[in-house]
Amino acid sequence: MGDQRTSQQQIHDVNKESVAATRRIRALAEESRAAGVDTMNELDRQGEALDRAEKGLDTINQDMGKAEQNLDELEKCCGICLCPWNKKNRKNNYDKYNKKGKQKKVTYSSAENVATTQPEPKTTQQPAMLRVTNDEQEDEMEENINVVGDITAQLKHMALDMGSELDRQNDQIGRMTNKADANKDRIQQADRQAANILK
Repeated sequence: MGDQRTSQQQIHDVNKESVAATRRIRALAEESRAAGVDTMNELDRQGEALDRAEKGLDTINQDMGKAEQNLDELEKCCGICLCPWNKKNRKNNYDKYNKKGKQKKVTYSSAENVATTQPEPKTTQQPAMLRVTNDEQEDEMEENINVVGDITAQLKHMALDMGSELDRQNDQIGRMTNKADANKDRIQQADRQAANILK
C-alpha cells in the first residue's frame, strides 16, 4: 500500500513539474510569436520607406529629363535651332533598372491575425502526449503542447514570409542603387553641359 502511495505521489509530482514546464514553454512561444509580429510590421514599414525613396529617384529621373530639354533650348543657335555640333547623344541607363519583380507583401497586425492567416489544423489530431492519470493536469499539458505546436507552425510561416520580404527589399535596394548611379551620371552630364553654355 505504501509503495502505491509513493508511486502516485511521484506521478503527481512529475505531472505538476510537467504542467509548469509546458506553461513556461507556451509563454515563451507566445513571446516569440509577438516578436515575429513586431518584426513583420517593422519590415512592412521599412518596405514602405524604400518604396517612397524609389519614387523619389523616379521623380529625380523625370526632372532630369526636363532639365536636359531646358539645357538643349539654351544651346540653340540664336534660340531657333540646335547646331549639329551641339547635338547631344545622351545615354539614359535609368529605364533598364526600372523593372520591378513580383511583390508580395504580408502584413501581421497581431498574434490573433497570425492565427487566422494560417491553415486550420487537422481535426483528427492524435494526442500530443501519453496519458497516465487522465486528470486535469494532463488536459492542461496537452492543451499547452497543442498551442505550442500551432504557434511553431505560425512562426515557420512568418519566417518564410520574412525571408520573402527581405529578398524583395534586397532586390529593391540593388535596383535603387543602380537608379541612383544613373541619376548621378545624368546630373554630371547636365552640369558639364551647363558649364559649357556659361563659357
